Amino acid sequence: MRSLRLDPELDEKVQRAAAALGESVSEFIRRSAETRADHTLTGSPSERFADVAGTVSVGATGWRSLWRLVQTGRLVIADLSQSAVDRAAYLMDTYSDTPMDLADATLVALAEEQGHRRIFTLDPDFHVYRLRG
Repeated sequence: MRSLRLDPELDEKVQRAAAALGESVSEFIRRSAETRADHTLTGSPSERFADVAGTVSVGATGWRSLWRLVQTGRLVIADLSQSAVDRAAYLMDTYSDTPMDLADATLVALAEEQGHRRIFTLDPDFHVYRLRG
Protein backbone atom coordinates (compact mmCIF):
# COMPACT_ATOMS: atom_id res chain seq x y z
CA MET A 1 0.00 0.00 0.00
CA ARG A 2 1.21 3.47 -0.89
CA SER A 3 -0.04 6.85 0.15
CA LEU A 4 0.52 10.13 -1.60
CA ARG A 5 -0.12 13.78 -0.96
CA LEU A 6 -1.49 15.94 -3.75
CA ASP A 7 -1.21 19.70 -3.86
CA PRO A 8 -4.58 21.37 -3.29
CA GLU A 9 -5.14 22.29 -6.96
CA LEU A 10 -4.45 18.76 -8.21
CA ASP A 11 -6.49 17.25 -5.37
CA GLU A 12 -9.51 19.33 -6.40
CA LYS A 13 -9.04 18.38 -10.06
CA VAL A 14 -8.84 14.67 -9.17
CA GLN A 15 -11.96 14.92 -7.02
CA ARG A 16 -13.91 16.62 -9.84
CA ALA A 17 -12.74 14.09 -12.42
CA ALA A 18 -13.59 11.14 -10.18
CA ALA A 19 -17.04 12.57 -9.48
CA ALA A 20 -17.63 13.14 -13.20
CA LEU A 21 -16.90 9.45 -13.82
CA GLY A 22 -18.90 8.30 -10.80
CA GLU A 23 -15.83 6.78 -9.18
CA SER A 24 -14.24 7.15 -5.80
CA VAL A 25 -11.07 9.22 -5.71
CA SER A 26 -9.10 6.09 -4.79
CA GLU A 27 -10.48 4.17 -7.76
CA PHE A 28 -9.81 7.11 -10.09
CA ILE A 29 -6.18 7.35 -8.91
CA ARG A 30 -5.70 3.55 -9.20
CA ARG A 31 -7.09 3.47 -12.75
CA SER A 32 -5.08 6.53 -13.77
CA ALA A 33 -1.88 5.04 -12.37
CA GLU A 34 -2.55 1.72 -14.13
CA THR A 35 -3.19 3.44 -17.47
CA ARG A 36 -0.02 5.49 -17.17
CA ALA A 37 2.04 2.48 -16.10
CA ASP A 38 0.71 0.41 -19.02
CA HIS A 39 1.51 3.19 -21.48
CA THR A 40 4.98 3.68 -20.03
CA LEU A 41 5.78 -0.02 -20.08
CA THR A 42 4.43 -0.75 -23.55
CA GLY A 43 5.63 2.45 -25.17
CA SER A 44 4.07 4.42 -27.96
CA PRO A 45 3.78 3.09 -31.51
CA SER A 46 6.67 5.30 -32.61
CA GLU A 47 8.85 4.01 -29.76
CA ARG A 48 8.06 0.42 -30.73
CA PHE A 49 8.76 1.34 -34.36
CA ALA A 50 12.13 2.76 -33.34
CA ASP A 51 12.97 -0.46 -31.50
CA VAL A 52 12.16 -2.56 -34.56
CA ALA A 53 13.83 -0.10 -36.90
CA GLY A 54 17.07 -0.59 -35.01
CA THR A 55 17.19 -4.19 -36.22
CA VAL A 56 17.04 -3.25 -39.92
CA SER A 57 20.04 -1.93 -41.83
CA VAL A 58 19.16 0.74 -44.41
CA GLY A 59 21.74 3.39 -43.56
CA ALA A 60 21.28 6.99 -42.48
CA THR A 61 19.72 8.08 -45.77
CA GLY A 62 17.21 5.24 -45.62
CA TRP A 63 16.18 6.13 -42.08
CA ARG A 64 15.75 9.80 -42.94
CA SER A 65 13.52 8.80 -45.86
CA LEU A 66 11.53 6.41 -43.68
CA TRP A 67 10.98 8.99 -40.95
CA ARG A 68 9.97 11.56 -43.58
CA LEU A 69 7.23 9.14 -44.68
CA VAL A 70 6.05 8.87 -41.07
CA GLN A 71 6.21 12.62 -40.51
CA THR A 72 4.20 13.39 -43.66
CA GLY A 73 1.56 10.79 -42.84
CA ARG A 74 2.32 8.60 -45.84
CA LEU A 75 3.43 5.83 -43.50
CA VAL A 76 1.22 5.31 -40.46
CA ILE A 77 2.39 3.53 -37.34
CA ALA A 78 -0.79 1.91 -36.10
CA ASP A 79 -1.84 0.58 -32.74
CA LEU A 80 -3.64 -2.75 -32.89
CA SER A 81 -7.10 -3.06 -31.41
CA GLN A 82 -7.89 -6.10 -29.30
CA SER A 83 -9.94 -7.56 -32.16
CA ALA A 84 -6.96 -7.17 -34.54
CA VAL A 85 -4.70 -8.87 -31.98
CA ASP A 86 -7.20 -11.73 -31.68
CA ARG A 87 -7.51 -11.98 -35.46
CA ALA A 88 -3.71 -12.03 -35.86
CA ALA A 89 -3.47 -14.91 -33.36
CA TYR A 90 -6.19 -16.77 -35.25
CA LEU A 91 -4.39 -16.20 -38.58
CA MET A 92 -1.08 -17.47 -37.21
CA ASP A 93 -2.90 -20.59 -36.04
CA THR A 94 -4.67 -21.00 -39.39
CA TYR A 95 -1.49 -20.59 -41.43
CA SER A 96 0.70 -22.62 -39.05
CA ASP A 97 1.75 -24.92 -41.88
CA THR A 98 3.15 -21.94 -43.89
CA PRO A 99 4.02 -20.53 -41.15
CA MET A 100 2.72 -16.96 -40.80
CA ASP A 101 4.86 -14.73 -38.60
CA LEU A 102 3.62 -11.99 -36.28
CA ALA A 103 4.40 -9.18 -38.72
CA ASP A 104 2.42 -10.82 -41.54
CA ALA A 105 -0.50 -11.68 -39.26
CA THR A 106 -0.80 -8.15 -37.88
CA LEU A 107 -0.57 -6.65 -41.38
CA VAL A 108 -3.45 -8.82 -42.57
CA ALA A 109 -5.55 -8.25 -39.43
CA LEU A 110 -5.04 -4.48 -39.56
CA ALA A 111 -5.81 -4.32 -43.30
CA GLU A 112 -9.00 -6.29 -42.75
CA GLU A 113 -10.04 -4.08 -39.84
CA GLN A 114 -9.40 -0.86 -41.76
CA GLY A 115 -10.92 -2.10 -45.00
CA HIS A 116 -7.73 -2.08 -47.06
CA ARG A 117 -7.51 -4.55 -49.93
CA ARG A 118 -3.85 -4.05 -50.88
CA ILE A 119 -0.79 -4.49 -48.68
CA PHE A 120 2.72 -3.45 -49.65
CA THR A 121 5.34 -5.87 -48.39
CA LEU A 122 8.80 -7.04 -49.42
CA ASP A 123 7.99 -10.54 -48.18
CA PRO A 124 8.09 -12.86 -51.23
CA ASP A 125 5.78 -15.41 -49.54
CA PHE A 126 3.07 -12.93 -48.54
CA HIS A 127 0.90 -13.77 -51.57
CA VAL A 128 -0.12 -17.01 -49.79
CA TYR A 129 -2.29 -15.10 -47.30
CA ARG A 130 -5.88 -14.10 -48.09
CA LEU A 131 -7.78 -11.14 -46.70
CA ARG A 132 -11.20 -11.87 -45.23
CA GLY A 133 -14.13 -10.58 -47.24
